[in-house]
Amino acid sequence: MKRTLLTLIAVFAFFGMQAKDDFERLPVIENDYLQEVLEAQQFLQSGMTERDFLITSFLATNQKRFHTVDMLRIRENLSKMSDQELLMLNATDFKDPTISIILSVLVGGLGVDRFYIGDVGLGVAKLLTAGGLGIWWIIDMFLIQKKTKDNNAEDYSETVMISQVAAE
Repeated sequence: MKRTLLTLIAVFAFFGMQAKDDFERLPVIENDYLQEVLEAQQFLQSGMTERDFLITSFLATNQKRFHTVDMLRIRENLSKMSDQELLMLNATDFKDPTISIILSVLVGGLGVDRFYIGDVGLGVAKLLTAGGLGIWWIIDMFLIQKKTKDNNAEDYSETVMISQVAAE
């Protein structure tokens, strides 16, 4: 929760809080709603169980957020999980590597990219050293996506362990 709050504060501070007109956002909201309705109809017509739907939706949603090797391991583990674990896992917000690279390029010297992926200590260090005098910032532009996927794999493992402990 702290990581998410810090990330939102950093992003809003950088980009400003320029709210779009409600009329501009309305078509986007309608399209998202229609997409959800269509997916629900396809789900009902396909004969898929709710459990299969949870597994498929998790894999489809988070495919780019993990390394390929991790996705293979996750795919194997999902079929062994209980429904409660699947629901908890689907509710977990994994960081997007594309956003982390964009943040790294734009405001990486201020450590915003590290704050976004949850490395608060490194974000503060990067902020105080002005991106390691620019050197750290350049290195992070190449490594931040891998680090984001590594952190997502750690978050996945923590979520699975927490849900298993809660189930017992």
